[in-house]
Amino acid sequence: MQTISEMMELSDTLTQRFARAARDSHAANLVVTNVPGPPVPIYPRGARLFEAYPQVPLAGNQALGVAIFSYAGTLYWGLNADWDRVPDLHDFAQSIGTHFEALAKAVDAKA
Repeated sequence: MQTISEMMELSDTLTQRFARAARDSHAANLVVTNVPGPPVPIYPRGARLFEAYPQVPLAGNQALGVAIFSYAGTLYWGLNADWDRVPDLHDFAQSIGTHFEALAKAVDAKA
């Protein structure tokens, strides 16, 4: 026969296992990543790289990937989406520009 302490320990272990299983079964549908790049222009094979746009590959149930890459003082955005699940990706992309402009104006107003 098990003691109450042993039964509680077993209960905690089962609860943790169920919680882990629930967490692991739900894949995220959005991936956001940022990658800091070189702060100065680079010259691969002698030719200057002017722009670099990142891309996030989608996996499983992912509907949208947003990647940001900084390079030579500029941010480059890469958007990748499952068109059936995110048919308004163009609106999302446009809103990023609109909100960054508003943010820049707010910063300038404070300065």
